[in-house]
Amino acid sequence: MLKGKQLAESGERNANYIRTSRVFLDNDDWGLVRHFGQRDVRELTTRDW
Repeated sequence: MLKGKQLAESGERNANYIRTSRVFLDNDDWGLVRHFGQRDVRELTTRDW
């Protein structure tokens, strides 16, 4: 998230980039953290999706 914030501040990403990313990560009903929070992201496969 820190790198994304830096990219948004430098103009390399849209200003809404961080807000949108947080919604996808932290949404209580369908967020990625809810589903995969206990797993190492390096272990996720296409089948997990």
